[in-house]
Amino acid sequence: MSERETTGAPRGSSSLGAVLGVLAFLGGVCALVWVFFAAMALYALPPEELVWSGTEATPDLTRLAQSATATLLRVLMLVVMAIAAALLAGMGARMFLTSRHTE
Repeated sequence: MSERETTGAPRGSSSLGAVLGVLAFLGGVCALVWVFFAAMALYALPPEELVWSGTEATPDLTRLAQSATATLLRVLMLVVMAIAAALLAGMGARMFLTSRHTE
């Protein structure tokens, strides 16, 4: 007796699972595209804008530390968002493929 027969899971393909899988996959891909453009916007800024506003001749240490911390947090958030988007896209692909599996 196969595992599918013992668990009582339905046989054949599930169109609802396939639709949800495609939607999750497309949502993950859209999130990855958004993260890519957010990263491009972050890295397109000149370093002077990230560090200080340019009104004073040289920034003080406190301002430099605040700017470095803010930039580091932005980069870390981009990494976390990219990982989450990739997991979402992978989950959607897996849902689609699992729903289309037939015996």
